[in-house]
Amino acid sequence: METTTLVRFDQNEDASFYLCRQCKTHVALQQELLHKIVHNHHGLFNNMVNVALGQNYAVVTDQITATASCINCNSNFGAKFISLKFETPAIKAGRFMIDMTNLLLWKGNRLVYAHTEEPVQNA
Repeated sequence: METTTLVRFDQNEDASFYLCRQCKTHVALQQELLHKIVHNHHGLFNNMVNVALGQNYAVVTDQITATASCINCNSNFGAKFISLKFETPAIKAGRFMIDMTNLLLWKGNRLVYAHTEEPVQNA
């Protein structure tokens, strides 16, 4: 059986990174967030770690994505763009479109909800 080594970021006052809301597995450095879409709580990430990809599927013609979920607890985060016929400066193959309500954010000395940045109680 194959074992998976999880990537963990330093959890100190200089660090800012995203975690799975369910199991707190580290999934992305804050600098990997390229764009936050406020009205639907999604974020566009350049790169993520500790993420498992599901089967590829076509959302629309000529756009192939794969589901992206937590490698530790299988919580569904969103999708990774696998191939696109037409790329934009932001939307490119290899990037992730993630539902921010499924993430937490470590902000140096406190844990907040990624979509609101409100403090997490009893974390």
